[in-house]
Amino acid sequence: MTDSFLFDAGSILLLVRELGERAPDILLKSSTIPLAYYEVGNTVWKECFLLNRLDMEKAVRLLMSVFAIMGEMDVMSFGDEKFGVAVLDAAGRLNVTYYDASYLVAAQKQDRILVTDDERLRMAAEKMGLKATKSEALQ
Repeated sequence: MTDSFLFDAGSILLLVRELGERAPDILLKSSTIPLAYYEVGNTVWKECFLLNRLDMEKAVRLLMSVFAIMGEMDVMSFGDEKFGVAVLDAAGRLNVTYYDASYLVAAQKQDRILVTDDERLRMAAEKMGLKATKSEALQ
């Protein structure tokens, strides 16, 4: 049986940038959570309007590419209060944001390996007893 992965937004963006057309080969067999759309959008906005790393045309192309890939991924949604409380508890215990804890709890509930390039989030995953890896390990 192959491993199942849950990607955070940063790792999705990194793979798309580094692998280009090969990124879907990895990402389409994996999952993420709905929050990733907003985090990807925020990162693209920041790079376009605050950091001036992308012009509007490149920002739109990047956003459309990433959203198209994410639209084909397994986007796991947990909307119940038990999930919300579990995320709040994990965020408090591990001293991470509620946003980051949502990736942790989703990976735990679905028995997935968390893919993140955020060292702090990877360490929090290990404290929870979750497997976590960097995106470069999948390339």
